[in-house]
Amino acid sequence: MTADILSQSIFKLSQSIEELQAKYASNPANAPDILSDALKSLQTSIEDLQVAKKALERQNDDITDRKQKEETILRATEDLERTFDSVPDLIAIIDKEYRIVRANKAMATRLGVSPEECAGLTCYHAVHGMTAPPSFCPHRRLIEDGLDHGAEVHEDRLGGDFHCERISANRSRGETRRKHTCCSRHNRTQAGRECA
Repeated sequence: MTADILSQSIFKLSQSIEELQAKYASNPANAPDILSDALKSLQTSIEDLQVAKKALERQNDDITDRKQKEETILRATEDLERTFDSVPDLIAIIDKEYRIVRANKAMATRLGVSPEECAGLTCYHAVHGMTAPPSFCPHRRLIEDGLDHGAEVHEDRLGGDFHCERISANRSRGETRRKHTCCSRHNRTQAGRECA
């Protein structure tokens, strides 16, 4: 729209100049009238260009504002990812089909794969080596009753004793679309602290 206004204004201005030059060439005695017409045409073109300039400035402000918001979101996402990966506890985000959506570095390292390779694995197979969720699985229990659950687990594949917590996400909307499973080391001598 702004480009159209700008193009039209430039076209009108150049057309007016050509018409005025033709009028002056055919009848130089009408110079005052021609000059008056030229000033009117120039004033209209200036007004059109000012409208286009304001529209461009608004568009530029919108683009600048959007870019600033995108940069803020990107920085926040990067900070969140660094925090997620720096937590020493084993953390995975698991969907309702028991697939790992994302795992932090600590979890991926324990599973012997990269965080990217964790995506799509079923938690019960990757963590427990089973073909179905175990009966004590906090995630399974959350799916069944919608409540948060925890369990004390010894898992040889992960190398120790763990306190596993299953915490739902998006509860405020009445949904449990995406769930977060946190596994903390329960062995105090290895972890150097107590698990909550």
